[in-house]
Amino acid sequence: MRAFVFINQQSFAKNIMVDIAHALERLGWQIHWADIDDLIKKNRHKAPDERRRLVQDFLREVEDFDPHIIFSYGLEYCNPVFRELLPEMTSPLFDLIDRPAVFFLFDFGSPFKGSLTDSMASLCRRLQDSRYLFFCWDREAMGVMERHGFSKVFYFPMAVDENVFYQTPQTPEDQARYGANIAFIGGPTEKRIEHLEAISGQGLKIYGYDEKAWGASSALRNCYSGVVYERDELRKIYNGAKISVNVTRQHGFSSLNMRVYEAMACGSLMMTDDKADARELFEEGRELVIYRNKEELRKKVGYYMAHEDERQAIAAAGRKRVLELHTYVTRLRESFPMIRDFYRESLLFDEADRFIARDPEKGLRFLRFEQTREKIQQNNDNYYYYLATLHGHLGNKEEARSCLAAALDANRDHLAGLALEREWKDRGEGH
Repeated sequence: MRAFVFINQQSFAKNIMVDIAHALERLGWQIHWADIDDLIKKNRHKAPDERRRLVQDFLREVEDFDPHIIFSYGLEYCNPVFRELLPEMTSPLFDLIDRPAVFFLFDFGSPFKGSLTDSMASLCRRLQDSRYLFFCWDREAMGVMERHGFSKVFYFPMAVDENVFYQTPQTPEDQARYGANIAFIGGPTEKRIEHLEAISGQGLKIYGYDEKAWGASSALRNCYSGVVYERDELRKIYNGAKISVNVTRQHGFSSLNMRVYEAMACGSLMMTDDKADARELFEEGRELVIYRNKEELRKKVGYYMAHEDERQAIAAAGRKRVLELHTYVTRLRESFPMIRDFYRESLLFDEADRFIARDPEKGLRFLRFEQTREKIQQNNDNYYYYLATLHGHLGNKEEARSCLAAALDANRDHLAGLALEREWKDRGEGH
């Protein structure tokens, strides 16, 4: 299959999409990769006509590639990504390149949390369509999405590219520079500062942005070792650290972030805070170590620094588990049946749209055809909504109401179905 994979931000999310693109290629997909953020940075100072031609050429290249599926980090596919280059270009990318899309959610926010504004409700309504599929890194976040009416949400934890993060002998120079009892990689939060202060005297090195925030802690000021921009350097840090500590950000309700998998792939003992995924995906005490508070973190760091054989055994077992089960190649291979079925269903709905545009009765017969119905597994809500709208258009009121009820039984927060129900009630055509 052919996929357009892109990114439009400068954070480590860029590396996730690069890893996903490489994994897809290793699995036999044809990939058209685009770093839109980099494209904008390199061309924002050019003349408007030149920027316009550049965007037109970009879109033409993607159309010529003719991808089957778009792979998006978060909801970037829904954003007007070229507006910084061309202020008048306010169309979101999904209107410029209209294809079925898979969204990888490794962060969590609007429109999936809190009450919906009118604009967010409109976006959610569109995203509930048959053409969009979601992979979510966090089981609790999946539940939030499902309560917002998203029925095509599948579990996809973070993972690692084992060709980027791997165990390698340390040169004397690397050992002198990166060797450490404990390494932490990431930005500062109140919780992270509090927990790391508890182990600041045990040989801790901190790598991450915001030197000022780290330096505000007298206990951590001398632990700060700078920002890491390149993953080759990050690999050396993990290889040089006997223990790698993870303190999850607040939006990781039950999940593990990328650092867990990266450090373990490099053979560093991972010590992480208590998250459900740590227990679900790994064996505590055999493949990684879990701590529940800062005092337990301090004690466990001290224990494993004093028991080198145990530390090495857990680190080795964790590395073996990551390489067996938690690479992006493995994740995508396991997820391919969902992607395949999603794509096939999106084609069925596209075909139904073509029938409906020519002849609603033929469209209805196509959807009710047994071989069509048995292929619909992920989109029961959208399937019955289509039937309801067609029956309504054809004047089959009882059938329309029955199909709408079935759509809302399948997904009680199906926004298009709820809007149709309100419309019928306003016209006096409800139950």
